[in-house]
Amino acid sequence: MARLGTVAAAAKEIGINRSTCQKWANTAGIRRQRQYAYAEKEQFDAAFNRTGSIVAAAREVGLNIATAHTWAGRIHPVARKPRNTRQ
Repeated sequence: MARLGTVAAAAKEIGINRSTCQKWANTAGIRRQRQYAYAEKEQFDAAFNRTGSIVAAAREVGLNIATAHTWAGRIHPVARKPRNTRQ
C-alpha cells in the first residue's frame, strides 16, 4: 500500500475486495495518510457559503463528499438535515 498510496489501489492491484484489504490494513496498523490542511477546510467553507450546497462545494474544491458532510456538520450544524426515523 505504501507504493500505491490507497487501500483501493492496493486491493485492485492484487485482485481482492477493497473491504477485505481495508480490514487487513487496519489489523496491520496502517492508517490513512491523507491529512487535510487548514487552507483546504477554509476553501470548502468559502465554497459552501457561496453555493449553499455541500455537494457543490465538495466538487468545486475536489473534496470527498462524505468528508464535506462531516466538515459542514461541524462548521454549520444546521446544514445537515436530521434523518427521518421510523416511528
